[in-house]
Amino acid sequence: MITKLIYPNLCIFCKKVIATDYHLCLDCQTKLIDYFKCPSCNKFIENYICPHCNSEAVIGLFRYDNKARKAIARWKYHDVRKYANSFAKELSYKLDSNLVTSLDALIPVPASKDRLRKRGFNQAYDLSKKLSKIIGVETMDILQRTKRTKAQHSSNVHERAQNIANSIHLINKFDDIFSEDNAAIALVDDIYTSGNTINECIRALRVKYNIKQIYIFVVAIT
Repeated sequence: MITKLIYPNLCIFCKKVIATDYHLCLDCQTKLIDYFKCPSCNKFIENYICPHCNSEAVIGLFRYDNKARKAIARWKYHDVRKYANSFAKELSYKLDSNLVTSLDALIPVPASKDRLRKRGFNQAYDLSKKLSKIIGVETMDILQRTKRTKAQHSSNVHERAQNIANSIHLINKFDDIFSEDNAAIALVDDIYTSGNTINECIRALRVKYNIKQIYIFVVAIT
């Protein structure tokens, strides 16, 4: 009780003191989105598969507004790593059992060596590991960035495409992990913007593997 008075439970979005152990206040719970996004046509959809493109969905928690931006910034730049657990819990609520059992792996989007040195961790890997513990699907950290890139959310559309091109590759020692051609995976990241980073990850994976389904799990969608 004394600990809770000294270190009260705060909403991860607005930092309002909340009475329960839940991580979002009632106001911020209303910001959770109840739809998905198609990475091919960019339309918002209601199911895991786009009815227009037959593409697997981007599954996120929030629109990337000012509150989401600040919460993600605290997580990434101020080492509030407990946020990964909160975000993972919320993501798990959006995944039905059929989707979970179909997945062979969660694959975090890699951070550059420069960002890893500055930050000390890769937020996508943290999120993926927390989600793995909840849903029972293994995290495979098998991609690496081989060149320095600018943050995608701060670049324009043309810059994003040039910035990320040919920057992500499969780590050599993981070139024989999917034995079947019909594997299903989810790429895990913090923010989904133009899709260029995700597409670069997909390109790197499909150099070696004929992966059948690729879902995208994120905290926020632009």
